Amino acid sequence: MSPLILLAVLIGVLGLAVGSFLNVLIYRVPRNESVVSPPSHCPRCDSEILNRHNVPVLGWLVLRGRCHSCALPISARYPLIEAATGVAFAALTFAVGLSLALPVVLFLAAVAITKSMIAYDTRQAA
Repeated sequence: MSPLILLAVLIGVLGLAVGSFLNVLIYRVPRNESVVSPPSHCPRCDSEILNRHNVPVLGWLVLRGRCHSCALPISARYPLIEAATGVAFAALTFAVGLSLALPVVLFLAAVAITKSMIAYDTRQAA
């Protein structure tokens, strides 16, 4: 396996974790909530997400898209944002390669994803 492919896979996995945090930002920032406390929780029943279920994309799949406590659906948007961030990070790694610009590009991509989703969620009728 070429070093660039391996790097892209590793950065893509990092992107999954970053995407999980972006979900926190997207949900909490418009509501003026803390992004560090309380821990991740079901938006419906408020039960805390268990660590074993808080794995990007896989946790949602294991739970079949439902809260482990109340069994109500959890939006597919959460794993989609995680996956999209992972794919974006991997693709940008291929495009930029291992350089000093890579962290900057990845940061800007994360900001763009976050701002886009917050803008989508908070759009107002004209």
